[in-house]
Amino acid sequence: MEFEGRSRINMQLEMAPLIDVVFLLLIFFMLTSTFLVAEAIDLELPFSESARPVDEEDIVIVLTIDGTLTVNGDAVAPDELVPRLKALITDAETQTITLKTEASESVEDMIGVMDDIRAAGGLRVLIATQSNTPPVEE
Repeated sequence: MEFEGRSRINMQLEMAPLIDVVFLLLIFFMLTSTFLVAEAIDLELPFSESARPVDEEDIVIVLTIDGTLTVNGDAVAPDELVPRLKALITDAETQTITLKTEASESVEDMIGVMDDIRAAGGLRVLIATQSNTPPVEE
């Protein structure tokens, strides 16, 4: 026996509003998330097949095996490197700093010099290498 006035409840799940909500959440998280770029040091070995000459060297830093530093040919104490570089860097966006080290130099010493370069405001650091192939004469 069925009573009048009572209708059966329709049990259907509407998919369109659910899909709309999922896409809105996806867009929200895509717009508000930040992507971290891992900091890395591109390190070339002293001999490289892909080595190419640099047209213009603005600042050249040489680190010898005994820890002696020279900036553009002038000897500099390690604690004087940052102020010296700050005085030499005029345009950090375009100015290149070339770091030359001996093949047997430790990576730790190179990283220390690179940290000093960054502390002085240098953004473009090149690590000098030697080419395995002889230069082509024109």
